[in-house]
Amino acid sequence: MPADIDLTTQEARQRAWRLLEESVVTYRGQPVGTVAAHDPETEALNYDQVFTRDFAISAFAFLLDGRPEIVRHFLATAVRLQSNERQLDCFKPGEGLIPVSFKDTGEDADVQLTGDFPALEGQDWRLLTGCDPKNRPWSYHNGGNWPVLLWLLALVGLRTGADELVERTLSDAEQRLLQDDWPEYYDGRRGRMVGQQARRHQT
Repeated sequence: MPADIDLTTQEARQRAWRLLEESVVTYRGQPVGTVAAHDPETEALNYDQVFTRDFAISAFAFLLDGRPEIVRHFLATAVRLQSNERQLDCFKPGEGLIPVSFKDTGEDADVQLTGDFPALEGQDWRLLTGCDPKNRPWSYHNGGNWPVLLWLLALVGLRTGADELVERTLSDAEQRLLQDDWPEYYDGRRGRMVGQQARRHQT
């Protein structure tokens, strides 16, 4: 979206809801979650899956809008995908582990991802990420800045009486996210650059 377009708060919310609705995944006619990102300009990779981490915030939105069905179906699907086998194995999920993501209930889409802060650099980065360029210091899961975490910060701020800080933070983020087409994450120590490999239209 061009930087000179300044949408009103109402227009921004309507656009966000439209994008969220377009990202809903159904299974057997029931909504079970939302895709991680809905960016028509890039290859889907695994972003066409329902990620627990990403759906958590969408779930709050649906609950606050009086639509608990999608959350109920998501939880039921995630529980059905849990491993029931007791085991101690580095390569298979243990009993009770909910999958990080799923695409179809007939598949195993367990992908374990971790987030680090502060960023791993130097020898630690080389050893722990295998020199993964996607996880270079201050990017992606290595100290990247994830807008999804703002909602958790906002909840804590409201519970602790920091209403003014929450309002200012969300207002600033709302305009920035709209301007940048809802990117998945931002790079850099201060999160000023859209992530180099970020998907747009993040839900």
